[in-house]
Order: sequence, then C-alpha cells, then structure tokens
Amino acid sequence: MHDLRNSVERRYPTAAVRTQIGFMAKLTVGSEQGVPTLVVHGTADRILPIDATARLLPDLNTDMTVVEVDGAPHGLAWTHPAEVNQAILAFLEN
Repeated sequence: MHDLRNSVERRYPTAAVRTQIGFMAKLTVGSEQGVPTLVVHGTADRILPIDATARLLPDLNTDMTVVEVDGAPHGLAWTHPAEVNQAILAFLEN
C-alpha cells in the first residue's frame, strides 16, 4: 500500500486523491473477508481520476468488480443513472 500511495501522490498531488488513497486501503478489507465489492466509476471524473483510483483497485481486492462508465463525470449516479443501475443489477445477479 505504501508504494501505491507514493506513486499516486507523485502523479496526482491533490488533497482529494490523497483522501481517496485512504478509502482505497479500506477496500482491501473486503478482499481479506471474501466480500464481493462493486465500484462504478466514470471515465471523465476529473475530481478522482480513474487512472489514479478505480483502475488500481482490482490489484488491491481480488473480489472486486470495476465498471467504467464511458464519459461519466464525478457524481455519475446523477448524470448516468441508467448505467449505474444496470451495473448494480448485473452485480447483484452474479
């Protein structure tokens, strides 16, 4: 986790991304406990860039599904509700 933190902080030295690193660390607990986890993330999120957050997560939690919503910004539940709902329903069906 320390290497991930250093790598992300060098590429994205913003407070929002540093806060996200702490959140990402918590997601690894799900893997240890065998808890399936869904992450739905927009590819156009400028607040928490997908390359610095969601695309790194599968390496931290092997029981994680990451769904990328093309063109969706931060707050994609409001801007792309159909895609978010579809991802949730598909995840629950599995």
